[in-house]
Amino acid sequence: MTITADLERIRHQYLSKIVETQAIRDFKESIDVFGKKIGPFSKGNHYKMEFWIAKSFLKRDIIRLVGRDESTEGEEVIGKLDVQEIQKIAFDQGRSHEINDIGKNLFTAIKEFLDVLSYRVKMKLTPEKKYKTLFSNIQDLIMIRHRRILNLSHMKQSLKVTQNLTQEEKILMDNLTDNLITWKDFFQNNKDK
Repeated sequence: MTITADLERIRHQYLSKIVETQAIRDFKESIDVFGKKIGPFSKGNHYKMEFWIAKSFLKRDIIRLVGRDESTEGEEVIGKLDVQEIQKIAFDQGRSHEINDIGKNLFTAIKEFLDVLSYRVKMKLTPEKKYKTLFSNIQDLIMIRHRRILNLSHMKQSLKVTQNLTQEEKILMDNLTDNLITWKDFFQNNKDK
């Protein structure tokens, strides 16, 4: 399986999660999504649905995410993410010299958050500056984590350290380690001796 296929599998699992939402405005219509009736929504009421369905309503400022994911303890939910939270995570990671636990699917949650935010910027529901600030912080976080993963790929990993990697980072780490070992063996094992 390729890295892309593994990451898409994680994304699909994330999109299929049931999330708790709250209507931030009335939506009188009912929409049929693959035989499933979605809506109407009444302002202030809570609703549960798969994230991939909720995403369309998030983009249009009809609902917001609340609570945590009910299927897995400790997973990041897009509703908990905002510019300040991602800045805090990036700042904390920059100051730490270790790989700390930042959530099981944080990068997938961030990717989905960026997609929602990008649409909201296009629709003039969110200021573009907020998107640019968030994108910059995400780039910092990715660079910090990648440097640490590259360092880890050169040494034996302890179970404690690898437990703090996100699922996305574990895929990267496994492939990096395998490729580095293969590359190193290729040059160090002279079969023509």
